[in-house]
Amino acid sequence: MRPRRVLIVDDESNARSALAALLSEQGYRVETAVDGLDALDRAARFVPDAVVTDLRMPRLDGVGLLQRLRAAGSVATLLLLSALAIDLPLEVTGAVVRLQKPVDLDQLTRHLGTPEIEDEGFSASSPA
Repeated sequence: MRPRRVLIVDDESNARSALAALLSEQGYRVETAVDGLDALDRAARFVPDAVVTDLRMPRLDGVGLLQRLRAAGSVATLLLLSALAIDLPLEVTGAVVRLQKPVDLDQLTRHLGTPEIEDEGFSASSPA
């Protein structure tokens, strides 16, 4: 088992650090990025299991980030956060779900899944 890796992307430092602290306390391994371009760079090294991103950010917004991650073949669970009511189909955004800010931690963790996941190539039923 290993901690589920979550990349949090938000240009608002207080929102980013608060969410990172909450998820870290829950047992997730968390990395943060300040905008979509920063997130692309970090995702290449961190290889997240899930990406939680704000919608409106400078340089590259949340929709652009999620579309680029999908185009690059990312299999991460993609979640889009917004303080605004948005009317974009999930197919357009690339997200699995849209969540309203301030985010409900229980709702977020339901979409992220358990804090720990099995390592690739390892199976609980594999012989020791």
